[in-house]
Amino acid sequence: MNKKVIFGSILLLISGLTIEVGSCLVFRRVGARFSVVDPHRLALAPGQLGEARHQYSPDLGWDGEPEGRPDSGRYEHLKMICFGDSFTWCDEVEDDQTWPCYPAELLGGEVRNFGVNGYGTDQSYLRFRKYYAANPAPLVVLGLVSVDMPRCLSVYRRFYFPRSSVLVTKPRFILQEGGLRLLEHPIHNEAELRKLMDTDFLLHLGETDAWAPRPDDPVLAFPYTRLLFNRQVWRQMLSNLQGRPADEIRPSVRCAEAWNDPEARRLFFSILDAFERDVRIQGATPVIILFPTKDEIQSVAAGMPAPLRFTSDYLEAHHYAYFNSWETLSEALAHGEQVGKLYRSAHLSSRGNRLVANGFYNYLSSHPASGLSASGPN
Repeated sequence: MNKKVIFGSILLLISGLTIEVGSCLVFRRVGARFSVVDPHRLALAPGQLGEARHQYSPDLGWDGEPEGRPDSGRYEHLKMICFGDSFTWCDEVEDDQTWPCYPAELLGGEVRNFGVNGYGTDQSYLRFRKYYAANPAPLVVLGLVSVDMPRCLSVYRRFYFPRSSVLVTKPRFILQEGGLRLLEHPIHNEAELRKLMDTDFLLHLGETDAWAPRPDDPVLAFPYTRLLFNRQVWRQMLSNLQGRPADEIRPSVRCAEAWNDPEARRLFFSILDAFERDVRIQGATPVIILFPTKDEIQSVAAGMPAPLRFTSDYLEAHHYAYFNSWETLSEALAHGEQVGKLYRSAHLSSRGNRLVANGFYNYLSSHPASGLSASGPN
């Protein structure tokens, strides 16, 4: 064989090995900055079982405070109860800086906050069904953020967001014969949490989870060089360079993908219909609040983001009472407010929550359908 061919082949082999080893070292070191599939991290480690047991709820997946977020306790009568995710719970602020605590002052009655970090709208609806009977408020609020809909397509949290601190699975709804059907929680008791250590069981979960690993997902495994040619990796790298690292509440490729799927939107809107119906069956008034994420409000010049537009159009068409805080926050920006003052790292700040609360109370006061007269609380 020609010596040049042999030398070239050896050089090519060494170059390939160098690139592969370099890719392995780089992505293993900075992998936390990317949403990549690490097969070894999808399954629970033995040391995580204790935390998984702490998080586990058989009917909700994971649960929050059974009494809701602590309030001032100054009021005798319950006026409003709120359900939703971390934007309803109001992550990153103190108990007296949440948007639900401000309407309590204006309504002159107690407002209980039953938001839970990481919830999809399906879990918020199930939590309403679980806790409303013990907290029968005349006004029931459901907070919505754009990522709440893609979470409704999830069963195992780590499929949806590999770096999530939530370690457990959850029930989910599907559409069947024109209506909602609840797929029960795949983990029936705490003893079964050990199944989440079994990769074969996780593959079985993927049959009902829209976010289970797919062939085009970036996988943190040999050959690592292929990550250099993965479009999702380059999109995330660009996002990181722009100071917008990937995380679960910032708009992502998967979030946009879900909202562009008519069937996924139909499932989401069916859950909203069920919430509206069940609240009214209880003799209460449902009201929905739409929240923009920090990234969405930073793009205010581009107009209302598609998820909020899809949702508001649906709510308008069905004559559901709702308040779109996008309008309040974008108006504040137009009058000189800074995004950094309205949001903390990802969630609304005390200032942002106060503005949303004032806008929400003004909405309630001016819309008879909300159950609050223009003259003040009932």
